Amino acid sequence: MALLTEPSQLTAGDTWSWVKSLSDYPADQGWSLKYSFLNATNKFSITATASGSDHQIQVPATTTAGYTSGLYGWQAYASKGSERYQVGQGNLTVMANLDALTAYDGRSHARKVFEAICAVLENRATKDQEEYNIANRSLKRTPLGELLKLKNHYQALVRNEDNAERMAKGLPARNKILVRFGL
Repeated sequence: MALLTEPSQLTAGDTWSWVKSLSDYPADQGWSLKYSFLNATNKFSITATASGSDHQIQVPATTTAGYTSGLYGWQAYASKGSERYQVGQGNLTVMANLDALTAYDGRSHARKVFEAICAVLENRATKDQEEYNIANRSLKRTPLGELLKLKNHYQALVRNEDNAERMAKGLPARNKILVRFGL
């Protein structure tokens, strides 16, 4: 069953399918619909086919398998002859096809940085110098206070991500304090 609007998330290696109805630009009157997707390193486009007055978007799995995962901005254009009009825009997250990968790190940027800071702090527990010089070479470490500030910042970001994931599953956020009164 095809979606009736542009999806916000799809997986590379899956068949992508949706239908777009444009009453001002019906396919059965010669209007075509094209999507352009772009991010910092990749670009691809999709052209719809006519399905009565609607525009049918159907991209085979063999094509999407070549798409790189990431967040893409997109714009949709209806065109007919020399006329061209933008009819939509948004963002699409292309998810990695885990079946096609040999390794995958699904951690967010915030979680990766938080865990790296924790590892640095753990290693620093046995070192008490912030900087030193040996034979015209020097090493300067990030001050402990700065590392702790960064740790707290990224810990809050990770907590927000975890809470958003819990709420998406219908669970309460972990930062809520539940109180019950009774005898």
